[in-house]
Amino acid sequence: MSNLITALHVPADVTRQIEKRQVDNQDIDAYQAAVGGHLEAVQLEQPSATLYANEEGKLLEMPVNERATALMWLHNRRLRNQDVLCGDALLVGPPDPHGDDLSAPEHYVDLVEAAILVIEAQFDSESGWQRSNGTFSDWFQAYRYALGATIRWPMIREVRVIRP
Repeated sequence: MSNLITALHVPADVTRQIEKRQVDNQDIDAYQAAVGGHLEAVQLEQPSATLYANEEGKLLEMPVNERATALMWLHNRRLRNQDVLCGDALLVGPPDPHGDDLSAPEHYVDLVEAAILVIEAQFDSESGWQRSNGTFSDWFQAYRYALGATIRWPMIREVRVIRP
């Protein structure tokens, strides 16, 4: 039985577009083909998702996947500035109660397709979200700025990229 889900293929080559794909969540070979080898799963938060990369990407000297790494750093604070992902990556939704991957959350699909994005931050001293002044037309540019803000301003507790 085929269980097609929507996934985002994130090439390591930044000149290649992120591609929305239909994959069978029971077909491990399709997942491995997308990342070029054995799978390493990275859990993302807010919203919950799974980012698959090549488990041996560094050993095989695959190029750093800056976009997948930015996704990992922004959506998993524990890994922020700790590690990088190498080679192509595949983003899917969180597993269902049976352990089968669901479709990539609309939040991620919307971000890569959005024309305008903004950054919001939560500071240690405040509970609400504060919106930055600028806008971005590219999600990767917005993610890099948001991640840089967490380094420049250590009082930022959390940061997110959203549609206005």
